[in-house]
Amino acid sequence: MKDIEVIHNVIFDSIYKDKVRLEIELSKVSDKRLVLGLLYDLYGKEGYEADKKIVIDTITLFADKSDIDSNELFECNKYFIEEINEFRKTRANGPSMSVLNKALLLVKILKDNCKEGSEVDPEKVDKFVEEIKNSTPKEIEYFKSVLVDIESYETIVSIDNILKS
Repeated sequence: MKDIEVIHNVIFDSIYKDKVRLEIELSKVSDKRLVLGLLYDLYGKEGYEADKKIVIDTITLFADKSDIDSNELFECNKYFIEEINEFRKTRANGPSMSVLNKALLLVKILKDNCKEGSEVDPEKVDKFVEEIKNSTPKEIEYFKSVLVDIESYETIVSIDNILKS
């Protein structure tokens, strides 16, 4: 997991409210500037409802005296804000509507060709084969990620076989 993902999870899951979990998660982050920037943010913004004592104790674990005495914490906070905003932008830019529509279409084709109580062989469904062959690499990648999430590994193998043929 990337440093920024760990930081995001600390915020998203409110891990910062538990001192031990916070220290464990932040110890996974190699970029000290992100850690200090997050801690400065937690301390300075009321919206987090972070325990100030936990934040101060954690800052002392990760910061050197020179970081605290200088303007470094402020600079780390600016860096943290830039990085977390960039991460959220890229994360919010999930699959496009066309990619989602293609995935839904492929699922619908398989569903429509599935007899009650049985499975369908995707390689024998002409419409599915046609749609797979006409899909972009991004559409295929997203559809495969959905199939992994639902543990439909056989369908992934079928897609690879269709693309090879």
